[in-house]
Amino acid sequence: MSSQQQLIKSLATQLKPIKPLMNNNLLALLWLLGSVLYCLAITHLLGPIRSNAYSQLLTEPRFMLEMFAGLTAIVLTSIVAFRHTVPGALSGPVKLTARIAVLFWIGLNIYGLFDPAIEPSTEGSRHYCVFETFLYALPPLFIAGLLARRRMVLELTHTGFSLGLAAGMIPAWYMQIACMYAPEHMLKFHLMPAIIIAVLGALLLKSTNFFNWKKPASQYTPKQ
Repeated sequence: MSSQQQLIKSLATQLKPIKPLMNNNLLALLWLLGSVLYCLAITHLLGPIRSNAYSQLLTEPRFMLEMFAGLTAIVLTSIVAFRHTVPGALSGPVKLTARIAVLFWIGLNIYGLFDPAIEPSTEGSRHYCVFETFLYALPPLFIAGLLARRRMVLELTHTGFSLGLAAGMIPAWYMQIACMYAPEHMLKFHLMPAIIIAVLGALLLKSTNFFNWKKPASQYTPKQ
């Protein structure tokens, strides 16, 4: 046996079996389900929601459209974010569809500044909703970051931003039910924290310390 063959055999014997990665879409949906349930639970635990919010979903078609558009944007952004964690898993059409969904949801709220879906009111106002939106998004973002670091992330900035945007949009979306309804209020105090969380997500994944923290033996640190 040649020295080259011996080297190959030696290296092969040192290889350890690695569990296959979970399907990207399944991982995204499991993370999303857990994040939504967490957000709903803590929102209801820490304060009442707008009393007539659920009935307005049935009586106000445009409000229902806003909520459905927001949920669609969150689902698609979550799928895009977790597909970002594996090179080559994200296709252009999926990415474009997610962007359109997010812009459509934001556009509905901007249009609401001139023609609101329901009459704006301070009923149900949560005085610290801007902080709630921000803080409620942090645990899902951190968990998403931990899941991402165990995969093969190459585009740290794009992945982190997508994960942060998905995490931030969840409480921003539900605050349309939990808090007062006013498009201007939603854009300033619910959606703006979601954008900040998205930027924070990009910074989190680009942090070398985050990727080195309890780094698995088979995990590499992506280039910045």
